[in-house]
Amino acid sequence: MENLQETWNRLTFPKQSAILTEKKKKDDPCEDGYMMMGTKDKDGQEVPNCVDESDDPIEEGISNWKNLIAEDGFDKEKKDKMKCNSPRRLRKGEPGHGDKSKVVKACDPNSDKETIKKFGDPSMPVQAQHKDNKASFRARHKCDDKSMEDDWDSAGYWACKDW
Repeated sequence: MENLQETWNRLTFPKQSAILTEKKKKDDPCEDGYMMMGTKDKDGQEVPNCVDESDDPIEEGISNWKNLIAEDGFDKEKKDKMKCNSPRRLRKGEPGHGDKSKVVKACDPNSDKETIKKFGDPSMPVQAQHKDNKASFRARHKCDDKSMEDDWDSAGYWACKDW
């Protein structure tokens, strides 16, 4: 059975892994299209356990794991629970906490597209209650030029909306 280091090398260094695979195939007791996954007991003898290469449990596990993770580390269940176009603070432990301060599930008003956007500097408090700060921020980020139809998927739009 393939150990963890071999799996890591195969996924991280596919070209080098292919060379090693060729060397192993010379010593592999299984037919083409099959790979050895440990041994099994057959009629009192230990024989190679040859399984179909398309049924690679490691690859299947990795692809299942990747399907569970949606964009930016938010799993599909959390993304589905978020309200469309409703910004909120990033919670401690969530992906991006410490790098950005807020997150929003941005939904396109004209289609079914949706994406997760993170925005805001966590080290700077929002001081929109001060008129000078608000005017300066909105001018610096050209907030008057941004619209939901065109900029729904940009972090800048959501930062402007927050201010």
